[in-house]
Amino acid sequence: GSPPRPIEAKVARASVRGAVVTGGSSGVGVALVASLLRGTSVDRVFATGQRVFEETPLHTMLETLDPSERARVRYHAGDTGDAEVVMSQYTDAKAFFEGEAPCALFLNAGIGGGRYNLEQFDLERFDAVMRTNVRGPFLWLRAAL
Repeated sequence: GSPPRPIEAKVARASVRGAVVTGGSSGVGVALVASLLRGTSVDRVFATGQRVFEETPLHTMLETLDPSERARVRYHAGDTGDAEVVMSQYTDAKAFFEGEAPCALFLNAGIGGGRYNLEQFDLERFDAVMRTNVRGPFLWLRAAL
């Protein structure tokens, strides 16, 4: 007889595949958004950041695209370390993804503390770094579960 044929799994595709990029307003976040828009794995991208949208490099990058590509991106400003803000952003992302949960989270938001000797690194700076770099990803992961 003939050799056995591989079994093909049929996976239903979500109506809208969306990705979330925290820290998507500048730097690596903008590069992530641009890469996701060039690829075919997601239909929409929800980006977050601290600044007003019109003042971000994300806005500048999106202005170079045609309107149909720009419509694939939504931006929401807010503090990634604030639980209420993250829940609001997650709710907005799901609405933008037509009720679907994100298929990918790029938890890119982060801040540096600068270069200081430990004795010069004040508690406020430490708290700000931990709030963004540790608490923020925790809140996003918890929201996504």
